[in-house]
Amino acid sequence: MTAAPPAEFGAHWQALKTYFDTDAPRWIARFFAALPPPDRALIERLVLEGKSARGCLTCLVCEALGGTLSRALPRAVAIECIQAASLVHDDFIDSDAIRRERPALWTTLGPRRAVLLGDLMFATALAQGARLSLADVQTLAEAIATVAAGAYHEPLDARELAARGASPPGTRTLYERVIHCKTGALFGAAGKLGAIAAGAEVQHVAAAYAFATRIGEAYQMADDAQDLLGAPDGRGSPAQKAAALATLRAHFAIGESTLSASPVQRNAHGVSPHAESEAELRPRLREEVDRRLKLARRELSGFPAGLTGALLHAAPAFIVNLQALRA
Repeated sequence: MTAAPPAEFGAHWQALKTYFDTDAPRWIARFFAALPPPDRALIERLVLEGKSARGCLTCLVCEALGGTLSRALPRAVAIECIQAASLVHDDFIDSDAIRRERPALWTTLGPRRAVLLGDLMFATALAQGARLSLADVQTLAEAIATVAAGAYHEPLDARELAARGASPPGTRTLYERVIHCKTGALFGAAGKLGAIAAGAEVQHVAAAYAFATRIGEAYQMADDAQDLLGAPDGRGSPAQKAAALATLRAHFAIGESTLSASPVQRNAHGVSPHAESEAELRPRLREEVDRRLKLARRELSGFPAGLTGALLHAAPAFIVNLQALRA
């Protein structure tokens, strides 16, 4: 299957995004009908001000498997509620004061109300999933649990990272577990929900989950390339970023001396060991992103052919490139 031209896929994705942005407020009003209008308006802003990559992916997969967008929309809104709630929690936990060029919610509502609003959004997404089907609520619950477990176990500093030691042979590295929990699992849930909405066969549901999971992992790697190896963006504590960077180095087996070297140490050419390792990491990370995009496209072998199939083949690279927008 040949991928659709980028311009063609971009136009189709924008149409899905427009559909989502137009219809999602109706579903948000229904989901949160018991809340006062100002609270519903706040949740609508939190859900709609991002790229809606996961919600649009739900719509895309549903469409590709013969479903209708009207069946995809409540599921797309549920997954975007979970994404938005996770960011509300992340900003408070990481003491990040800015989100999408606005004050982070915890700085305006206060930590208590911000965390409780995130909890409310998680719980409401699950309640709405339960109204759809058992498969829907299970998918949403598993995604929330995986994201929370990943955040709980992610190393917060170099000492915690060192105490864990190397991953046992034949198992996923810590970095692979982090990117799966942090982003892959929620993308995977988005793809799975799209397949469920379409009433797809069990094997297609599994393929949709694997397809979307690989996209999410590549998306997180692209984010790390920009966040950890690019210019500092002021998000996250220095200790957390140092631990994340060390986790990335360990994944690619960059030498142990590189992990422990002080940033002020220099080699004979006046270059710090950390700078050398980061220069080595960039091409490796790009190669790993490309590998996961290929794995994602490979999962489409059992999907329906035709125009939508071509669009799905174009989806992984396009969605990962959305990461550069940093919203």
